[in-house]
Amino acid sequence: MLHELKEVTFEDLKKIPCILISSKNQQDTEVEYYGNTLGFNGNFIFAENLDEARILVAANKGFLPIASTPTLINLPEGITRILLVRNGERVERNYYAFWNKMATDILKEEFADILKKEYR
Repeated sequence: MLHELKEVTFEDLKKIPCILISSKNQQDTEVEYYGNTLGFNGNFIFAENLDEARILVAANKGFLPIASTPTLINLPEGITRILLVRNGERVERNYYAFWNKMATDILKEEFADILKKEYR
């Protein structure tokens, strides 16, 4: 059973649907990212929000790839977090924030600091 494992690979997950949180107009982009960038070529199920995705996970309908952040520590009952690895290394997703250098202000700087703190 997956919930007993400490880590998994996409190969381990290829027969289990991947649950993605996405609006209808972003679904093709998400599928392309998971297929072309991460190398997952399985089936996908879409949820409109995190609560819906968690219900699908708890109902054993698939797995939910989600970034590990301090705000996601408290998981609902019935859901286990498992580390995703490729070639023995943790799979990571890079996030970038951009804005016009000439339009820098204190709020943008504070937002950048929050992002750095949350995702390091």
